[in-house]
Amino acid sequence: MRWVAAIAVATIVAGCGAPQVKRSIAKQGWPQLTSDHFVLVTDLPPKMALLRLRELEQMWHALADNYVLVAPKLAPPTTRLHVVHLNSCSDFRRVIWRDGIAGFVTSTIDFESSRMMVTCEQRQKARKRQASPRTEILLHELAHVFNNHYFARTPIWLNEGLATYYQTLGVIKGKVVLGRLTFLDLHRWRYPKWLPSVRELTGFGYRKFYDKQRAHYYAAWKLIHLLNSNRRYQRLFRAYLARLASGVAHEKAWTSTVATIGAAKLQAEYRRYERRGALRLWTRPYAMKSQLAKPTVRSLRAGEVHALWAHLQMVRADADRDNRDLGPAKTHLRYAAADDPDWNGTLFWRASFAYHFERKRNGLDTAERLLRRYVKRRPDDGRAWLALVKVGFARVVPKGHQVVNAPALPGLDRLADDIASLVRVARTAEQLNVIGWYYALKNRPRTGLNFAVRALRKQPRCAGCMDTLALLLFQRGDAKQAVDVMRRAIGLRAERGVPETWNKRLAHYQRKANEPRSAVAMYNSTDLPKVLSAIQDHSVSSRVTISRFARLPRINDTLRMSLTLRGPLKRLVGFARGLSRLGKVMLIDRLAVSVNTRNADDYQCELQLSVPTVTKLLKRPTAVMVRELKANGAVLAVLHRANEKLAKPTTWIGFERTDDGRFWMTGTSPERKHIAALAKNVGARFHDVQLKNVSVNAKPNSSLIGFKIAGQARRQKN
Repeated sequence: MRWVAAIAVATIVAGCGAPQVKRSIAKQGWPQLTSDHFVLVTDLPPKMALLRLRELEQMWHALADNYVLVAPKLAPPTTRLHVVHLNSCSDFRRVIWRDGIAGFVTSTIDFESSRMMVTCEQRQKARKRQASPRTEILLHELAHVFNNHYFARTPIWLNEGLATYYQTLGVIKGKVVLGRLTFLDLHRWRYPKWLPSVRELTGFGYRKFYDKQRAHYYAAWKLIHLLNSNRRYQRLFRAYLARLASGVAHEKAWTSTVATIGAAKLQAEYRRYERRGALRLWTRPYAMKSQLAKPTVRSLRAGEVHALWAHLQMVRADADRDNRDLGPAKTHLRYAAADDPDWNGTLFWRASFAYHFERKRNGLDTAERLLRRYVKRRPDDGRAWLALVKVGFARVVPKGHQVVNAPALPGLDRLADDIASLVRVARTAEQLNVIGWYYALKNRPRTGLNFAVRALRKQPRCAGCMDTLALLLFQRGDAKQAVDVMRRAIGLRAERGVPETWNKRLAHYQRKANEPRSAVAMYNSTDLPKVLSAIQDHSVSSRVTISRFARLPRINDTLRMSLTLRGPLKRLVGFARGLSRLGKVMLIDRLAVSVNTRNADDYQCELQLSVPTVTKLLKRPTAVMVRELKANGAVLAVLHRANEKLAKPTTWIGFERTDDGRFWMTGTSPERKHIAALAKNVGARFHDVQLKNVSVNAKPNSSLIGFKIAGQARRQKN
């Protein structure tokens, strides 16, 4: 079931009924406008669409700049929010899932589960000094996005209460005003009907809160307004929010902050709050942002419009857990194929429909068949590869599979090609997270951790990403950190329902964390397959290529090997940094770097690694490799520029140096005079080196001459 946060507007929308088909929907103009923080899809006229996008951007900046009035100041969200804004609220009622709703924020059904806001153009007149209904609805839904970004654990009353509190934010005569009544609750002030107590309100779960929609919205707004009515209460309320933002559970955060007021006193003030003479409004000087970047605009194709309509009706069916009203969604997907036969996206959305709603009728087979056809036409679409991997998971991973301490599932190897394709194009948090989950299922935490961490950087409040990270940390042997991360994941999912498998995994992590710690296992001379597997996994996650591998003779029973890596210098540095995480006994014995002078992004790194059985043999830790790669890369960049000036430049330049200051530069050149010119450039450009000799070696049956320029770093005078 998709998570849905909604704003109830019983006086505007009523009696929505079943979803309907609208054959002519694609004939309307549907522009898609992309700005810094929004992707807006609408059927408004072009000028009106630009105006609504400008309003959204101004709202975003106003919320980002003024959340500090009641909440701790943190970095605002950075990901773009997808907004569908319908010109007609009668069209909105065709895809709505519950009576009395005028807008909602939900997750998409395109395998990404990204956040999407859906609203319609309310044209009621606003009262004097009151924000328009349309503006309030947009602010309310946008505040949900900020709430989810800022707070690790948000009770439902706080989530809806803050959204309702912020939906009346407005800028009047150079000041921002916060705390006014919403246009839906004007009749409740002075004439309050039954409201839950503070204890009941703060204890409501997701479904209980929405039983009496508008009354509970008003009750949550009222409690937040009370907690901002004086400086002491506001200080406690901000401390409560700060604890939630840091991941503390609601009960513990509430007990240590707001609860110190006293339950009886807080309830008494809450009950008679409407009797006060006037509302206290928070104000501060503020100028609405006027300089905004110009958005990019394109028109949706007919197939995209029909797919959008089908998508919204699929969201309705999934949120309501009712698959009986899916006929219109199917019809609009058929319209997409008929009205726009050249659009490949129809295959993707038909696959999404089959995956989510036709499992019992060979939906997985249908979805995979359609997706295979789609990726042949659009091989760079990360959503499609993500979908194929999820279809594979649905087949291979049994329901309720714990993963913890479980052997790798036999069917996972069939997904290797799809995972490799997804690694190549992965950009979003969900795509990176699924790759991490795959390696968790394969019990390969060193590879999976890279993707799980990158997913959380993309979306810091991603509960599924935290679940994946916790599992990978546990598999790596860090049970205590796995417990902390898993608790945060459960906190983020608490109000939407926590899967039972998550609770079981947390219990397992806790048991393991409480066990006495054993000695850390180290690589030894018999661990060659394990070492090779770890290095190979790390090269995949670092996106570098191992072009050559050789096993070297042992010295003092120490495993030794030689590797040749290819890739951009930046990725080679990332690979070097990651070697330290493969085990503290992974040592660097030799390092040489070369650059392809015909391609400045093509570097080659030759390594000699050793894996001793005793960590005291450590001489050159992997941190040295990071420094040397950067330093040698800088040298090669200078040599590369000097080489480009020659009439017939060399094809490869290599550079290597030792701890005692000796260095070698190697390569090939078509003429001897070019070798001399390159050596002269080295001496002229690097004043801290002293050239020793230049040796050449004519290669048989080749027009190229190999060369080696040796030198020594100059000693610094005392």
